[in-house]
Amino acid sequence: MKIKHILKATEFANILKTGDKIRGKVSCLHLLKVPDEGIAYVGVVIPKRYVPKAVARNYLKRVIYAYFRSMKGDAARKVKAVVRVTASLKEIRKKTISREVRAEIEGMLRRGGIGE
Repeated sequence: MKIKHILKATEFANILKTGDKIRGKVSCLHLLKVPDEGIAYVGVVIPKRYVPKAVARNYLKRVIYAYFRSMKGDAARKVKAVVRVTASLKEIRKKTISREVRAEIEGMLRRGGIGE
């Protein structure tokens, strides 16, 4: 599935204000369902204080974008989502981060009514 990255601050602000908020252990998902769109819009917010290394932040962003790209179904295409990391991931290893974040996002999407 094709996704577009959310880059503008106004788009982030709109989704964070008006979207549904679903919390997980280490991240928070803000969902805004848009019935007219045929493509998913995804944004990622990873504060430096939670993931201090730029390499790890970029890796985490790639993992999150890849997860949304691999989603199937029509419901996944009609969403604008922002994933925000809300807990420290300093001590966790790279492969473990990938598994945990993917599993958490999947669970949050199910709770938000957008499951596979």
